[in-house]
Amino acid sequence: MYAIVDVETSGMTSENCKITDIAIIIHDGEKIIDEYQSLVNPEKKISRKITQLTGIDNQLVRNAPKFYEIAKKVFQMTENMVFVAHNVSFDYRIIRKEFEALGGEFIRKQLCTVRTARRLLPGSKSYSLGLLCADLAIPITQRHRAYGDALATAKLFDMLIDKSKIPGNSLWPPPKKKKASIPPLLPRAIYDNLPTETGVYYFHDKEGNVIYVGKAKNIKQRVLSHFHDKSKKEIIMCEVTSNITFEITGSELVALLFESSEIKSIFPKYNRSQKRIKETHALFEYENREGIRELRHGSSDKLPDPILSFYSLGHADRFIREFVEKHKLCPKYTGLEKTKSGCFSSRIKLCLGVCCNQENIDDYNSRVSLALKTLELNSKECMIIDIGRHKEENSIIHLNHLGYQGYGLISNLEPVEHFEQFLPFIEPKDNNSDSQRIIRNALANNKTLKVIFRDR
Repeated sequence: MYAIVDVETSGMTSENCKITDIAIIIHDGEKIIDEYQSLVNPEKKISRKITQLTGIDNQLVRNAPKFYEIAKKVFQMTENMVFVAHNVSFDYRIIRKEFEALGGEFIRKQLCTVRTARRLLPGSKSYSLGLLCADLAIPITQRHRAYGDALATAKLFDMLIDKSKIPGNSLWPPPKKKKASIPPLLPRAIYDNLPTETGVYYFHDKEGNVIYVGKAKNIKQRVLSHFHDKSKKEIIMCEVTSNITFEITGSELVALLFESSEIKSIFPKYNRSQKRIKETHALFEYENREGIRELRHGSSDKLPDPILSFYSLGHADRFIREFVEKHKLCPKYTGLEKTKSGCFSSRIKLCLGVCCNQENIDDYNSRVSLALKTLELNSKECMIIDIGRHKEENSIIHLNHLGYQGYGLISNLEPVEHFEQFLPFIEPKDNNSDSQRIIRNALANNKTLKVIFRDR
């Protein structure tokens, strides 16, 4: 399955520009089976040259959704698909940067119709989309608009599929055998000796300073991906990397917690996420005059005991929108819609209707309670037991009523008879919103974790 994608942006290059127009056409290898298109508010000014080229100006996108509002749709439509585009590196890089700005990751297998056309349709004077389509008599309507260009690319893709059926042809280029490209200051032996286990790795500059901390299921494979990444930040970082060290954890959960702790402690130059120390915004709850439990997010300055804390308003806003959608809560009573009548979501059944008397208030309040419980770590003191660095070892993560306390490693050859026997192995760590988020996600998604509660 293929997702044929085209984006238009606020600037002429991929650096510091944002999406203004996006189209996704789903192709099953024989025909188009689905499609999606939307203008996007880039939250920045669109350059005059772009407006002249595309016809998209600031006024046209003023009321269009922002990227975070359509990110879920984009992610789901392209999931498990081959990402196809004409000059795929541009469109793919732009979308990947949009997801990175939201704190997410976007990784898809890519297919470039420029490169494929050069192999399967040799002899054209130009392989730009406009001139190639003119040579092949492929009509393009709305040139330099996302849907028009994506549809033309889909028609070109049909031709490429037909050509690939000829014996000796293929959509995919023959695999290239080559050694990993190693940064100039990094000795090859250091890369060759990296482990393939789960853990945390450190990039050092020539003075020995840690400039980047990362976590990986396979350290060697993840490090190699940095070398092949063509983003400006990655290129600069790799050029000054002269050493790589690592710590094997075995447990992915411990690796995530360790990485988060190290970033906040070392403050590496090239780590953008999790650097921030002060949590400036929070999620809180109150009961309104009608007896409805309302959720709000705002400045944490005057909130002594918030439900959750966040590093920025944008972080808080993205979280509450996803939380409301997941649990079908009412946007009116979570600060997302200002209306005197029922919310818009109730009309499309995404809200069950407490705002328009279609849902009982007690029932809604009970659902709010259940939703908030998903955010709680265990209030009882406990240890989460996970795999260690080898089969005779376990990792242990300590939680109590205050939250995350730290982690450690313990032999599994001798059974632990009392909870207190765990405690000397725990290395204390800071409890913060990142560590809480990591543990919540692990408990929700990793069914192999064992939890041992302290008896009182």
